[in-house]
Amino acid sequence: MLTFRPATFLSLLLSLTIVNALHFYLDANEKRCFIEELPSDTIVEGHYRALEWQEKGQVYALEPDLGIVVEVEEMETGHSVVQTRGPPDSRFTFTSHESGDHQICLSTNYTSWWSSTHIKLYLDIVVGNTKADVERDRSHVSVLAGKVRDLNQKLEDIRREQQYQRERESDFRDLSEGTNSKAVWYSLMQIVFLVLTCTWQLKHLKKPVRFARDYLVPMMDSKRDLADDAASLAQSLPGEEAQSRELVRPPIDYSSFDTFTHSVWARWKSLWTKRFIFSLVAGQVVSLCITVTNVTTTELISRNWSLPTTQTWFLYFSLFVVYTPYTIYQYGLRGWGKLIIRDGWKYFILASCDVEGNFLVVKAYNYTDLLSCMLLDAWAIPVCMFFCWVYMRTRYHWTQILGVLVCTGGLGMLVISDLLTDKNYPALSKGKGDAFMIIGATLYGFTNATEEFFVRKRPLYEVVGQLGMWGTLINGIQASALEHHAMTQASWNGATIGFLLAYTTSLFILYTIAPMLYRSASSAYFNISLLTSDFYGLLFGLFLFHFSPFWLYFPAFSVVVVGLIVYFWHATPEEQGKLDPHRPDYVRSTEESVVV
Repeated sequence: MLTFRPATFLSLLLSLTIVNALHFYLDANEKRCFIEELPSDTIVEGHYRALEWQEKGQVYALEPDLGIVVEVEEMETGHSVVQTRGPPDSRFTFTSHESGDHQICLSTNYTSWWSSTHIKLYLDIVVGNTKADVERDRSHVSVLAGKVRDLNQKLEDIRREQQYQRERESDFRDLSEGTNSKAVWYSLMQIVFLVLTCTWQLKHLKKPVRFARDYLVPMMDSKRDLADDAASLAQSLPGEEAQSRELVRPPIDYSSFDTFTHSVWARWKSLWTKRFIFSLVAGQVVSLCITVTNVTTTELISRNWSLPTTQTWFLYFSLFVVYTPYTIYQYGLRGWGKLIIRDGWKYFILASCDVEGNFLVVKAYNYTDLLSCMLLDAWAIPVCMFFCWVYMRTRYHWTQILGVLVCTGGLGMLVISDLLTDKNYPALSKGKGDAFMIIGATLYGFTNATEEFFVRKRPLYEVVGQLGMWGTLINGIQASALEHHAMTQASWNGATIGFLLAYTTSLFILYTIAPMLYRSASSAYFNISLLTSDFYGLLFGLFLFHFSPFWLYFPAFSVVVVGLIVYFWHATPEEQGKLDPHRPDYVRSTEESVVV
């Protein structure tokens, strides 16, 4: 008959240990780390067994050449406790000298970058108990008991204070909701009042404007397009002369080495027209604007402000506020109304694709990994070139295709640098994220080509103003449907408002310069110019966040710039499409009937 002995039971309890057993998979170049919280002077013993996947037998088996590297260090001090390498089936032992978190890392001895070996690793970690200091524990029992009583009293006080705060928060929430409802009605009334005032002003200010046009400046032709910005663009870009349409690059002479070098130099000099220089600089300005939007969005997310649709609404609203009143001033209220009725559906489609493209690309970053986003985003370039061919029958020379490939090669170097520096992050749902990115990039390419087609036939302020007006409407409805609850919980402080202002300003500049770049070069050139934005992001990281640069970024930037030059090595910017911007005929007929 068995008898229960307290002394024996106590000795068994003191000899108990904690055992952690698991198995996991890792690749040849992968390091897997675990964090274990250990008291001081504790013996830890680990046993591992690594099996390598055998393709012939389709099983995991022991491989004698396989080695396992074990590294243990203290998290707080960074002190290395163990660093050893052993066979695929072995054990390791160490003693923790300090209490706290310890990092246990395991990796293989395979160093080949392209190795695709898969490892199945079993790991048992046995943590022993520390030596009990009974006398010391007994001396602190009374002190701890007193502290526990004090803590209980403080908890009661805190509980009563929290209950009081909940009641106050409930009263404040009711008051805030009532105030917000009144503020919404006040805002709606204010908007209606402003619209009525604007309509009245436009109606009554039209007479002095006509008087100044017809009598104070009699030499002005009444049929002249006052707001036709094609002339201003031609003045700002002197490469737009009538003969520039006939511009042809000097031929390359291969008859001798001297003639070849002279012909290449002549071709090189023919590149640097004022129109090409403007296109090159404008492309880098919009690329820098894209970088600013990425930096400001990152800062907003770090401050728990993540409202991508609402964030973009401020851009469309600013475009609407600036360009639509100017369009009404130039066309007249009746002409602007005819524009909405006859051509509004075209701009509605353009704005819808632009809004949804932005939305899908932002959603894609939430599901797929960074490298997939970088590569798939380049899909907008061939899509844009295809729609330019559909709209304007643009013929691409093989040097332009080469320029696109060179720029894409620079993007590939950036992807490799991010891969080597381990900047990628795991994908939540790679298939869904890649689909979102492909659809978003397709909409980007379609939007850019369509906007280029519009600005080559209509004034800039009309196209951008209509994009802002319809974008404000579509984006506002989508934001109120998707982010209404999040708007009330977001932090609206000085920092977030400042970053929102910087984000909106940079995108406002981009949406203003982009149509000019479409005219001076093409929308495809606009897209490949954006590939340098990662380099500018590196510069922001150096000066703002003190990142350490990877050397591959600098040659990648140079490769993209070379591709931008190669793109127009044979073809000229003037050959990319016919440029004939003018007001719609129905707007001009409306003006003539009013004058008569």
